[in-house]
Amino acid sequence: MKNFTKLSALTSLLVAGSVFAAQRTVLVEEGTSSTCGPCAALNPTIQQALTNLGDNVAVQIAYHAWWPSPGDDPMYLLNTAEAQNRIQTYYAINGIPDLITDGTNLPDQPWSVNSLSTFWTTEAAVATPVIISNTSFGIDLATGGMSVTGTVELEAGGSVPTSLKVRIAIIEREIIYATPPGTNGETVFTNVFRKFVTGTSGTTVNLNNSAHTINQVVAPADVNPAWNVPELAVVYFVQDDATKQVYQAKIQNISGLPEYNFTTNSNLFELLPWQQPATPFSVTLTNTSGSTDIYNLEMLQTAPTGWQNAFVIDGTPYTAPTQVTLTNGQSKTITISINPTGTGGSAEFKLKVAPQSFLAYTKQHEFSVISGASVLVVDDDAGSTYENQIVSAIPSTIAAGTIRSGATLIDY
Repeated sequence: MKNFTKLSALTSLLVAGSVFAAQRTVLVEEGTSSTCGPCAALNPTIQQALTNLGDNVAVQIAYHAWWPSPGDDPMYLLNTAEAQNRIQTYYAINGIPDLITDGTNLPDQPWSVNSLSTFWTTEAAVATPVIISNTSFGIDLATGGMSVTGTVELEAGGSVPTSLKVRIAIIEREIIYATPPGTNGETVFTNVFRKFVTGTSGTTVNLNNSAHTINQVVAPADVNPAWNVPELAVVYFVQDDATKQVYQAKIQNISGLPEYNFTTNSNLFELLPWQQPATPFSVTLTNTSGSTDIYNLEMLQTAPTGWQNAFVIDGTPYTAPTQVTLTNGQSKTITISINPTGTGGSAEFKLKVAPQSFLAYTKQHEFSVISGASVLVVDDDAGSTYENQIVSAIPSTIAAGTIRSGATLIDY
């Protein structure tokens, strides 16, 4: 019966709106949780389908729930009231993972990348007279506040219910935890709901009378320090609360951040001969912001006893945080100097940078090196710390080293 209801709604829209040319962007809302085992199994499928389709076809808002037990999902805990409103009050979701497409509880499981892609592509082909345009989502570097603007209107000749809601949700496009924050093993979460700019009730509009101009402000006090600002985006959508039907959606990434590049010039892993000093790692920092900026640099490291390590700028080694000033277009090359004159083993280095114009916009590179190790432990447990237990079980008379599988770049 659920499928029949959905098909009937689509058919009526096709007949009524077949003359309209506006591209429909599908809104995919999901109930999920870091304590839900099936969510961990199915979220990669959902994300792959969305990635294949792109933001013009479908956009997602993932609301994190307070169950299964222990219900301590940190993404839910950051905004419990609004998450509960959409999951429980508005949609009456009682099992996760669950997908809501354009306001209807579909598609049903089982899900595959192909089935989801086909379903959302079909939905995107349904004509709509509603247009969302002239969107912007910016941050004020001086205050830390945010602004959201745009226009919602009908194509000429269009007609929709006289009372629709315009809602704007802030999401974080990707959140990566070093270790799983819940019980299901997930460490990577996408399109995570953070806050409604318009509140859960939204703004009531009558698009039949005139276009609706969006001009919303997020005060600095409402910008949660737990948000990773460079990963933020806003999702606009137009919904009929009487039927839950979504007529149009659109996503806009944040802008106004100080632009800069932080690129690696070397491998991310090196195997050094025993006690041979080296500078195997190198990065380049480039200011592309349009004005002079000061950058905070810091190296975090874990190294065997006796190793001497530093990051080097213009021939000067630093072991404590320092700053560099770069004019627009100026670059600096930074190397990591390593002198393993102690116990054999492995070391990991994390070089972090943050522009003083907006310290939340951090980037980092991680490197690792092994020297004089007799035993190599490969860390391939996707963020867990089991390698520490293995290394601790190796006799202290044997030099052991640890390397992450793939030694991949992490650049936020």
